Amino acid sequence: MKGKIVKVGKAHRNSSLCVANIPKDTTKEQIEELLKQYGTLTDIEFTPEKGTAFVTYSKRKEAQFAKKSIHPSNSIYDTGQQNNLQLQLQGKLLSQLNCTWADSASLLNNRILIEFDSNLAMQSQQRYKDNHDTKNSYRNSSIVDSAQYFTEDSLFKAFSQFGVVSRVALKRKDNGQFKGEGDVFYRNTSEGENV
Repeated sequence: MKGKIVKVGKAHRNSSLCVANIPKDTTKEQIEELLKQYGTLTDIEFTPEKGTAFVTYSKRKEAQFAKKSIHPSNSIYDTGQQNNLQLQLQGKLLSQLNCTWADSASLLNNRILIEFDSNLAMQSQQRYKDNHDTKNSYRNSSIVDSAQYFTEDSLFKAFSQFGVVSRVALKRKDNGQFKGEGDVFYRNTSEGENV
C-alpha cells in the first residue's frame, strides 16, 4: 500500500442484512438454504451461539426482496421498525426471525468504507501471486508485506493500527477484478472512528 491512495469514509448502504433470533440448533446450511431463495448470496457469517447471521446478496434488489419477504412492512415506507415473520425450513419452525439492514447506524457503526484504484490493486495482487507459492492461499498468508502488496491481509494489518479489525471485505467483479471499494470491520465503533 506504500504510495497508494486509499480513501476512507463511512460505509454506504449495501446489500447486507442481519438476520437475528435464529434458534441455536439451526445450521449454517439451513440458513443459507432459506436465504438463497431470494437471490445470490455472496457472503454469510453465521454465529449460532448468538443466533445471528450477516448475509450479503450480490444485488441490493435481492437483499430488499429478502428483507421484505422475511420482514414484511405494513407501510409503503420502511420505517426501520422490526417486524417478525414465522418461517419454516425443512418442516422446522424457525422461530420469530428479525431482519434488518446490516448497514444501519444502530448495527454496524464499526464498519468503514475504503475506496482505491482497482487497477493498481490488481497489479499489486498479481505481483504477489507471481512472487509467492499460489498453492497456499495468499489471502491467509502471514508473509504479506503490507507496504508492497494489496490484499485483504495487507489491509487487515494496515488498519489494525487503529483498533481490532474483525475482517476486511474487498468487493470484486464477476471476473475477480477489484471494484475499487471494500469494507473494514472493527470490533467496536470507537475503534472504527479512530481511522
